[in-house]
Amino acid sequence: MGHMLEKPPSPRTQVTPPAIALEISGEPSVSSASRDLLKAIIFVLLIYLITWEFDIAEKLAVFTARYESMQLDELPIALLMAALAGIWFSHRRMLEIKTEAKLRTEAESSLARLLNENRALAAHARQVQEQERKRMAQDIHDDMGQFLTAIRLDARSLSKLEDPMVASHAKRIGLHAEHVQKAIRNLLHRLRPVALDEYGLIDATRHLVQEWKKQHPGISCHCILDDKCTNLSDNINLTAYRVVQEALTNISRHAEATAVSVRINFRNNDKSALEVTVEDNGKGFYTPRTNQQRFGLATMRERVTAIGGSFDLQSATSAGVRISAILPLSSPQEKTHP
Repeated sequence: MGHMLEKPPSPRTQVTPPAIALEISGEPSVSSASRDLLKAIIFVLLIYLITWEFDIAEKLAVFTARYESMQLDELPIALLMAALAGIWFSHRRMLEIKTEAKLRTEAESSLARLLNENRALAAHARQVQEQERKRMAQDIHDDMGQFLTAIRLDARSLSKLEDPMVASHAKRIGLHAEHVQKAIRNLLHRLRPVALDEYGLIDATRHLVQEWKKQHPGISCHCILDDKCTNLSDNINLTAYRVVQEALTNISRHAEATAVSVRINFRNNDKSALEVTVEDNGKGFYTPRTNQQRFGLATMRERVTAIGGSFDLQSATSAGVRISAILPLSSPQEKTHP
């Protein structure tokens, strides 16, 4: 499938904060302020001992006495005032820094709260959208399906009449009705995959991949689906299915790939998470720019993060694309039964 499918995921470096590192190592935790204060006291005492030992103040007084006209003997007082002014200036700047840090922390907390609210709202909107799609698909299937079937049966009966013109028109009506039925079937599949409700995630995904392969016979598609991934919640099933569906749509539109791999399996032995991976050997793209511009990728990411999962995309120009979604199975009803 090309080097993109064989490329191992890059390791992530985890940084341990200094405070946590001290607690882990068992060493006593001393604040930086206490250490700095101790260093300042030691420095002042050291300077005092040096001036005491070498009588620096007396020697400086004798030296400056020769330049009384330049008032150099007042220089120590001026330096002392400059030091006090520097202390006052530093104190004011420190207060400003603390105020700015507090305001920044409050702004970040507010932004995080708004982000969580937006995500919750988006998740609720998607849930309502899926429910409305399911209702619309059911209504279209129940209402239009039976009428189109009746039209095809009537057209088939009329086509058996002896009048050739009536039979010809009846045959055309039957073909048109059949075409409308196929279009409605595709529309229902996009609105709400019936196989997902009837057969579950694995069989529905297998059917999705098979239909996609029929539409793209020039692309080799390798599918690895764990049949043990059953009895999952509706949110998990729908999110995993939509990730695969959107990824295959992006591949057919943009990737120019010759090989695709689809994998669904449990991430851990304890079945605490479901992993969905779709990768191809296409032309790839520059990841940062594409993440901001393509709506489909953003939709997949929002779907996954809305249920507490993680979404990862790896790509580079001429190196294919690898999409991975980790969906946590936190509640007991979302895990498979033994």
